[in-house]
Amino acid sequence: MLKILSAALAASLLLIVSASAQDYRFDGSLSGTYAFTKRSSGSDASLTATHKPGTLAQIRVHLSPKNALEIEWGHTANDQNFIAAPLSYQVQAVVNDFTGAYVFNPLKIGKIEPFVLGGAGAIAFNPGFTFVNGNIVGIGALRQTRAVFVYGVGVDYSV
Repeated sequence: MLKILSAALAASLLLIVSASAQDYRFDGSLSGTYAFTKRSSGSDASLTATHKPGTLAQIRVHLSPKNALEIEWGHTANDQNFIAAPLSYQVQAVVNDFTGAYVFNPLKIGKIEPFVLGGAGAIAFNPGFTFVNGNIVGIGALRQTRAVFVYGVGVDYSV
């Protein structure tokens, strides 16, 4: 999976370099995120996760005034807490996502530019240490990677 993500990042950087040689623009952003999670419970067991900040990096390459490609990478870390009496489990985890999307900008009104985007990517759950009743144990959760879809609408405002 890491090889695929590295190849996709290299291809994206190549696209950016070739696009910047043209008269089309490219832009990027680095943002902070915050993961809000929901508590689940049932059958005398509960699952909670810690709320922690994360990072989101985006690069958008405008192929024409109305068409663009965007890549995005997100990273956050949290603890998954499972309680099933008499045991309490805690799994430290890192969640990464990598997506690519097509962006359509139908019009531009002054500094305001609405857009619609759609694409796909992957999200990976990478568990770290596992604790049972506060003690580190040799068993752990498994790494999970899933395909994801990304879609959205928004407005860009030129500064």
